Amino acid sequence: MAQKKRKHGKVEARKSKPLIRFKPGVLLVLIFIAFAGCFALYMISATSQEDYWEREIVGSSETTDPTIPVNANNGTPSAAVNPVPESVAVDTGHFSLCAWIGEVDALTTYYETASEMVFPDAVSSLSESEMRSIARKTAAGNPISVYFWWNTPTDAEKVLQFAEIMQEQLPNTAICFLSALPPAEDGEESRRVNEWNKTLFQYADNRGFYYVDISTPLKGNDGFLAPEYAQEADLYAAIGDEIMTHVVL
Repeated sequence: MAQKKRKHGKVEARKSKPLIRFKPGVLLVLIFIAFAGCFALYMISATSQEDYWEREIVGSSETTDPTIPVNANNGTPSAAVNPVPESVAVDTGHFSLCAWIGEVDALTTYYETASEMVFPDAVSSLSESEMRSIARKTAAGNPISVYFWWNTPTDAEKVLQFAEIMQEQLPNTAICFLSALPPAEDGEESRRVNEWNKTLFQYADNRGFYYVDISTPLKGNDGFLAPEYAQEADLYAAIGDEIMTHVVL
């Protein structure tokens, strides 16, 4: 029973004192001790690993754009520069070292190519399994570059799908889109060509492919194919020159 004491004529209960008194300063000291302990453990871990700081600095400095595919072998984003800038001219032997896919029948009559790396199939007729088969055959030929070329295809999505399948099989090889040629005359066709080239350029730029602009140098002042390229031989000579002077290095 709690003892009572009389004070100034009143009886009041004796107040029991708390066993532990907690001060704000004590909380700050505990926080500091916990932080210092964690920091000490972190430093011990860091100094015990020779390459720790190198990995931390490199890891924090790398940024990844989700629209650009990551190279499957080394984990670095593909750095395509588009349109492909002018380079030192290579010789016509370049054509036999590359794969050619799409509307390339005429091109192969003017330049020597490796038959096992030429696939002139219409994209609309290809199934996904056929695309993968072509990609495997292309990879087996070990080309230095792969060129896709279709003028305003009716199934544009399949062209882009095909390019992605090819990129899966050849992650370290430049996959290049050749721009569609300007028509000799026809405003509606010119509009379709411009739209397709715009689509190719944006897609290539965003996804790590390459865009080789062979059409702009062939245009006249009116935006159509210049008259000096009316003959097929002259046209493909000019196309070849553009390809050979815009090589992905």
